[in-house]
Amino acid sequence: VLTLRERGIILAVCSKNTDEVAREPFRSHPDMVLKESDIAIFQANWQDKPSNIKAIAEGLNIGLDSLVFVDDNPVERAHVRATLPEVAVLELGDNPTNYTWLISAAGYFESVSFSDEDKVRAQAYEEEAKRVAVKDEFENISDYLNSLNMQIQFACFDELNRHRITQLINKTNQFIN
Repeated sequence: VLTLRERGIILAVCSKNTDEVAREPFRSHPDMVLKESDIAIFQANWQDKPSNIKAIAEGLNIGLDSLVFVDDNPVERAHVRATLPEVAVLELGDNPTNYTWLISAAGYFESVSFSDEDKVRAQAYEEEAKRVAVKDEFENISDYLNSLNMQIQFACFDELNRHRITQLINKTNQFIN
């Protein structure tokens, strides 16, 4: 799973548990490879999983159809599958030693290419989730935007920035369709 994050796959936790209890292994278990900092959104409470999955998607500003739900509980998997049909649900089976192979073999995380942008995607979404959380602390959008202390720089198109300009144009075109 950590390798997936390193490839730009966003990791989130959706746990039916007390938040502090769910976070504890990530913080202090000596054999835990994944750390809390590897998780973009940590949704741990006693609400149903579909509600928490919706909150994760909103926090990351992505569609439900971009999510893959992995859970060892067949009842939770069936509930998510029935409630949120747009979410991919991975069947794990009964043997935990097969989980790594099943996640890899499911094909949800295949890609035909891997760019520098892919490498930092997970971190970018983690930062976006933090921005959304901070934004919710403000009463209005103007106060939030002022708190960001953003600056803009204008420059002519040049060879040095051509790749970045192309990326931005492609992102803008996503919203035209």
